[in-house]
Amino acid sequence: MKDIDLTNPELFVNRELSLLEFNRRVLEQAKDDATPLLERLRFLCISSRNLDEFFEVRASGIKQQIDLGALTTGPDGLTPHEQLARISTVLPAEIASSQSSSCSRHTVRPGDPSETGHPRVSNLHRMAVSASDCRGPRMNHRVC
Repeated sequence: MKDIDLTNPELFVNRELSLLEFNRRVLEQAKDDATPLLERLRFLCISSRNLDEFFEVRASGIKQQIDLGALTTGPDGLTPHEQLARISTVLPAEIASSQSSSCSRHTVRPGDPSETGHPRVSNLHRMAVSASDCRGPRMNHRVC
């Protein structure tokens, strides 16, 4: 049997680029017209949270490595500069894809919970309405 060189960078996938690829697949679910509208909206929200975390944690970490002059490569063989360059080529297409979603062309408005026919939803709505009637003396805080 042939030995495999486990240090070969071609055998590894970049973690940050893999996260962006995952997010692209989530966006594909949001663009699928066969998926109910609220589910598609949920996928857009997931994608948005993923991108927020990506920039707050991953991209900022790569930027910090660059600022500190790090030249080491990960197992995938990419330097921090190369990672950021690849992210810069992948991300604009992903963002444009999310904006072209047919989900963004719909308006979603809350309905009357009593119309759902589900007793728990109606009870929760009644409780929320009655709680909103209870206001404390300071800064309109609820007290019930």
